Amino acid sequence: MLLTVATAVRALVFSHPALSGQTLYFRVLNSSTVEVYNPGWDNHTPPTGGLDIPSTVQHEGTTYTVTGIGRQAFFNCSGLTRVNVPASVKNIDAMAFNYCTALDTIELPSTLNKIASAAFVGCGYFNDTNKWENNKLLYIGNYLIKVRTTHNGPLALREGTTGIADIAFYFCDQIPMIEIPSSLRFIGDMAFDYCTQLDTLKVAAITPPTLQRESFNGVSQLNVVVPYGSADAYLADTSWSRYNIIESAQPIDTTDTTDTIDTTDTVAIRMVEQMPVEVKTTKGGIVVDGVDGCSIAIFDCFGRCIAFTPTAYGEMHYALPTTGLYIVSVEGRNPRKIVYLN
Repeated sequence: MLLTVATAVRALVFSHPALSGQTLYFRVLNSSTVEVYNPGWDNHTPPTGGLDIPSTVQHEGTTYTVTGIGRQAFFNCSGLTRVNVPASVKNIDAMAFNYCTALDTIELPSTLNKIASAAFVGCGYFNDTNKWENNKLLYIGNYLIKVRTTHNGPLALREGTTGIADIAFYFCDQIPMIEIPSSLRFIGDMAFDYCTQLDTLKVAAITPPTLQRESFNGVSQLNVVVPYGSADAYLADTSWSRYNIIESAQPIDTTDTTDTIDTTDTVAIRMVEQMPVEVKTTKGGIVVDGVDGCSIAIFDCFGRCIAFTPTAYGEMHYALPTTGLYIVSVEGRNPRKIVYLN
């Protein structure tokens, strides 16, 4: 029986040539998939030069799809200069390319669902200051890998950004607001941990991006501004619903030349009246009526929470500091609407 178990364990890892000729090692994940594996490069010949990872490999009559780059798979492979990751790969695990000091060309597929912590730290690409946008943001393709903790002020991610790697913003404690484009598909583990000044995330994606484990540790209160009509989708996603979801106002149709309404003081109020609660303007503030046992939060146009009632009953009066655009968020009532004060 012991011999049978030992044979099965050995069968979990096997070698196979890369498309570029080097010998790679693979660990079986299940009956049809494998990940690239570190066999202990001190005792094996590490890959050097340009490396093209195959999308499928064969072993003992079975064809496997390569779906991952395993933990420390190429750790300290200092002779590796280029790597091409196939479209079959969905995950790159922690420290996969750590200290590949000559690795300065990295081709990633658009299919990735996860780039784990420190996957590229210490590699040639990471160490090349010319690869960092304004010496603050590091992208590989359309994936945001890392942001320097010295970045100060609001930040808009570039259009086309597909994913945010684990710990990408770790301890970036001087960023109050981040704008995320509609192209984003995933946000990694601990991506925004201890971004203590972060209070507003403006997400342009109608479909909620995949939010992985504990992405906002140390962020005391997060306001997430989402596109008009998408609040329900974010509130239905348990990974997003724990945050303050604020829906943007309905865009005004500027092509309709028959609309003669003065939008400076009426459109937003008319939109608010679509809510199943009553919102009225008063001198210096607003009144919210018809809320029984729900919370009410008032946000300014920057997404900052300026008033909060955990359990409201009847007519609630809120004094506001200045005229402008405000957002009323009533628990269980969607979408969130914008109020304009004269």
